[in-house]
Amino acid sequence: MKKALFYISIFLLSTISFIGKAQHSSTQGFFEVDYIGGCPGTTVTINFIKPCPTQNDCTVYFEYDPDDTSEGDTNPHTYTEPGNYRIGVFYPGDGLDYIDIEISDPEPPEFDIYKCSNNQVEVKVTDNRFDKYVINFGAGPTSVIQVPANAANASYSYSNNTIRNISVRGLNNSAFDNCSSNTKSVNPINSQLPEGTIADLQIIDESSIELRYKLPLDILYQLYIKPNNSGSWQRYGDHIYNIETQVINAGLNFKDNFYCFMVRPYNICDDTYTTANSNEICSIVLDLTNVSDANKLNWKTANPSVNFTLEKESQGNSSSQTFASVTRSYNDIDINCGVDYCYTIQANYSGGFTSRSLTRCGTAFSNTPPDRIQDISTVVNGSDIILSWPEVEGSGEYTIQRRNDTRFEIIGSSPSPTYTDSELLTSEASYCYQIGSTDECGNSSSQSTSACSILLTGNFNNDNTVNLQWSDYTGYVNGISSYIIEKNYPGSPVTTIDAGNNISYQGPDDNDNEQVVIYRIIAQANDNVESSISNTITLIKPNNIYYPNAFSPDNNGTNDTFEINGKYITSFALKIYNRWGELIFATEDMNEAWNGTLNGKELPLGTYAFIAEMTDMAGRDIKKTGTIMLIRK
Repeated sequence: MKKALFYISIFLLSTISFIGKAQHSSTQGFFEVDYIGGCPGTTVTINFIKPCPTQNDCTVYFEYDPDDTSEGDTNPHTYTEPGNYRIGVFYPGDGLDYIDIEISDPEPPEFDIYKCSNNQVEVKVTDNRFDKYVINFGAGPTSVIQVPANAANASYSYSNNTIRNISVRGLNNSAFDNCSSNTKSVNPINSQLPEGTIADLQIIDESSIELRYKLPLDILYQLYIKPNNSGSWQRYGDHIYNIETQVINAGLNFKDNFYCFMVRPYNICDDTYTTANSNEICSIVLDLTNVSDANKLNWKTANPSVNFTLEKESQGNSSSQTFASVTRSYNDIDINCGVDYCYTIQANYSGGFTSRSLTRCGTAFSNTPPDRIQDISTVVNGSDIILSWPEVEGSGEYTIQRRNDTRFEIIGSSPSPTYTDSELLTSEASYCYQIGSTDECGNSSSQSTSACSILLTGNFNNDNTVNLQWSDYTGYVNGISSYIIEKNYPGSPVTTIDAGNNISYQGPDDNDNEQVVIYRIIAQANDNVESSISNTITLIKPNNIYYPNAFSPDNNGTNDTFEINGKYITSFALKIYNRWGELIFATEDMNEAWNGTLNGKELPLGTYAFIAEMTDMAGRDIKKTGTIMLIRK
């Protein structure tokens, strides 16, 4: 308050001294002016000390330019633009007399307001363009203070906390007082200064962080620091004033240490630091170590009031998980070899405040070979064999080997768990395979167990009993649950027979309407993997064509006619000739027999020739020729 009264006294004395207009003499003293400065709008009047012989004998220039003296100016003169000017007057016989004028920038001066407790405020003028400044605290004539440039802060104590308008204007010595004022509102605080808040902390790099504040306006705060949350709080840096963010990068090592921060209000009016602590928030030191099959994370910080959130990013995908506030490590094993992973850990405080670590990135690797492939399925499809197997996690490529004679040789590779081996004699041989896996880190698995395609063979007996045999399948680590025989006639639905663990089957086919039967074998594994399928075979039932070599048409009911019998015949033609090659009988009906006559007359005993041409359901052409003996008693 003493400081304020001092400046009020100065202002009053200055006001008394300026009651009469001061006059300022020119260089030679021939004339005077009332002002040598001001802001735009200042009017300057010349008072001639040395009279001119006549009014028109002296030429007046209020904006004197030695290169342009063509026309004089009228006294007085008003300056409308800021700048430095020279008033020149030419006296006959005496030459030029002059005086310099400065018209200041009309921009009002900047200033800061600092609130203190008990309704006190201080004003700091941050402008230095004027010789002095007039501060009006907005509480009547006694609250108007004039201070010189670069003076200490001016303070004032209000009687209450009513909102006030504080204005500041600049004033130069010997200048017209017409410069604009800058005005700000203030709401004094009638109690103690309020606490501040540090809302967020973000590490920028290993030597700097950014703090985000929530601070009441027009109050000075002091940042405090405590390295590794040990020892006492220490003041750090300059006072904080009306900012939302602050970058700190002086003398701190965020790679090896963590730092805790808080703020306290600073009462500038009596130079005291209050004990109104803000919330505490601490930086985090996050370390990432890549080891075989894991990314090891460790962090150092004080316990947050809520928990930690670990953020993970890789190949455009992101995920997060939460840890208790006392947790300080985590081994991430959900990784793929050769992939880059980035981690950031965030400490969560009550009130929604957060502290985020530096992001740490590394490439995962592994020295562990991929799992050995133990289940392989083989599917025969025509002359191709399609291989498939369960996918090996982390595998980058699969290598396929096929046994040739007594050893396995590489025949190809695949990026996915399937491969097709083509142009094989799948109905003649079984083909055996082994599969290996190589991951992104170059680790290779041991070769798999051997898996040989199922080779199916079979035939029909004359009684239409089918005989099927197939090779035992060994491509599954836990073996076969059963073999399923698939059977169908061309164009008809498939039926199945469960053969159990047998590798052969014998059974009748009683369908006399179908000659062609299609078979294949499906090997079902005990585990949940794809089944293996054999080659497909097509079997044709025998026609069983038979006929007598002699007959006696004596109507005794036994061997009275000559006929050809068989199954599955779709077309038929029979011709019989005598010994001279003459056609004596012909039919296209297999059920029509020859009774030894020609045109109703009995033919003599003897030997006759026949030709039978047929087509069966399988599309095969059948031709039978021979002789028959006609016997008569």
